[in-house]
Parts: sequence; C-alpha cells; structure tokens
Amino acid sequence: MMHLPFSRSRCGCSVAAVLLVALLSAFGCAEKTAAPKLTSEEKDRERARVKAIFTQIDQENNTVKRTAGWLKEAYQGIGIKKLNDVPRDSFSSYASFLYKNQVYVIVHPGYFTFFQNTGDVPLGQVVEGMPILNVVERFTMDLKPEQQNLRIMREQERILRDFMEFMSRDKKLLIVVVPGDYRAHISVKGADAGDEYARFLNDLTNRSESVLYVESETWSNGFLAQRELNLFADFVNAVGAKRVVIGGGYIGMCLDNFYASIVKEKIPRSKASFALDLTTISPAMEVPSGIEVLDQSGRLDFAGVKKYFRSRGDTMLQDEAKRLRKNPFYDVYAHR
Repeated sequence: MMHLPFSRSRCGCSVAAVLLVALLSAFGCAEKTAAPKLTSEEKDRERARVKAIFTQIDQENNTVKRTAGWLKEAYQGIGIKKLNDVPRDSFSSYASFLYKNQVYVIVHPGYFTFFQNTGDVPLGQVVEGMPILNVVERFTMDLKPEQQNLRIMREQERILRDFMEFMSRDKKLLIVVVPGDYRAHISVKGADAGDEYARFLNDLTNRSESVLYVESETWSNGFLAQRELNLFADFVNAVGAKRVVIGGGYIGMCLDNFYASIVKEKIPRSKASFALDLTTISPAMEVPSGIEVLDQSGRLDFAGVKKYFRSRGDTMLQDEAKRLRKNPFYDVYAHR
C-alpha cells in the first residue's frame, strides 16, 4: 500500500509525510531559561512523594475499584470532561494544572484490545456480573512467551496506565484523544454491563478534574477535525503552555495523525514532541530482527525502543531525535 501524506487512513496505515511548514503558533515566544537543579534532598523528597502517590493508586485499585458501586458508575460513561463541553472562558483556569508549562496528550489508549482484537476476552473474576479487571488487563493476563508483540503491548499499556493514573491523582493537566464514535466500532466482546471503553478510561483517569478528553476525527485515525483542532489550539493558548508532549498509540499511525493535525496549522513543530516511554508500538507491526524491545525481565528496553523508532521510515520521529524525550515526571521503573 502506498502511504500518502495526511491520508485519512485507518490507524493501521502510516503517515509518511514530513511536514513542510508550521504556521503562526498559539504559543508566544519566550526566552529559554534553565530550570534550577534539585538538591539531593529535594530529589529524595520528590521520589518519596511519587512513591506515595503510587501507593495510594495501588490501594484504591485493589479496594474501591473492585466494588460493585464503583464498577456500576464506571460503566455508565466517560467520567472526565470533554473539551468541547468546557466553556471557553474557563480554559485559562486549567493553567493551574500545568507541569513545567507542558500539555500532555495521550492518543487512543487501549486501541488494539478494543478496536483490532476480534477474539473474545474472558470476564475473569466478577462482582455482580461485572468484571473486576478492565478489558486490557483481562486480554493480556495470560500471554504466551511467543506472543512477543502482545507482551510489548502489555508493558506499554501498563506504563501508560501508571502515567495516566499519576497525572489524575497528582492533578496535572492531561488530554486524552478518544477514538471518534468509539461505541459503534468496538470489536471486543466482554461484559454486558455497559460501556467497556468508558470503564477502561475511568479506571485510568479517576474522573480527575485535571484530565480532559477530545474525540479524534474518526475511530480509525488520530486526526482532529477542524472544530476540535481549533478548540485544542485555543485551549493550549489559554493555559499558556509552551510545549505539547504526545504519547499513546501508535507511532507511524494514529500518533502521527494527531501530531500532523496540530502542527499543520496551529503549533510549530519545535513546540511539539513525543515522550519516549509513553509512545507505543502497534502489535500489528513486527519488530525487526536484531532489535530487542523487551529485556529478560519483560520490561521495556528504551534503547531498543528508540532503535525501533529510528528503523521506521514512515514516522514523524524519523531524523527528529530532539523531538523524542524521556518523560520528566518520574523514572517508570524506579518508582514501581
């Protein structure tokens, strides 16, 4: 298949173009100032704070989120606000949630499990007929060693979950790009309790006031339609953000679609980047021989992940090393 620039293709199709121009930005120009370095004591306090937040997350996941009351509400619909429903004169109030003047965006979390997997997903343990674990957890529970691509996906989805839960608990600004009209296109067969994808998102975002969502143009690509693109750019401008940091799925596919949308008209390429540890590989793509993405313990080898990204000739990351950055909040393996 020939890949065309900005084609409105399914998430399984690539976006090959390197963008030619970035027009006027929603961001103002500002001189770069070096962030003050933390002392060893400050670093220790921050590590302790992050670990305390994850302890709270784990406790709630093992208690409150296993109750019938929580599950019933989670299945009713997406519990975070939709950007379209936030009054424009309230946009600036979200500036208090910014971290280092950055807006974080996660594109299409859980995509393969909900939209590309065609098999049944077991219910596992249930409470009043509702599964205790969400669909992604159940789908990846008993993977075989030879299911390498799914094992990579499981680890990446776990890291995404940790990040989204951390953002929601620490009241940091996050925007989730949800597949457009997703309910009509979900392929997974699970519980009859209600909206499985909404339950999944509620599991990750905890109905946090610092997390918003916006729908992509369709369920099968990550582009923003013009209305949502204008809203997103106006929102980023209103909160005074200086950078948009992107993660989710998948590189060379929906992730590139979203990037292409925002930098085509609204945001300079220099102000948008991908987070290395939050940028995921499609299970439909084979990792080339000689590139190891997982280490012996099943954790991601980020040097291997970066090597894989560089091997792709149809991704926005090609030859753009400066746009691929480590997540600055916490080391994904040092705090879990």
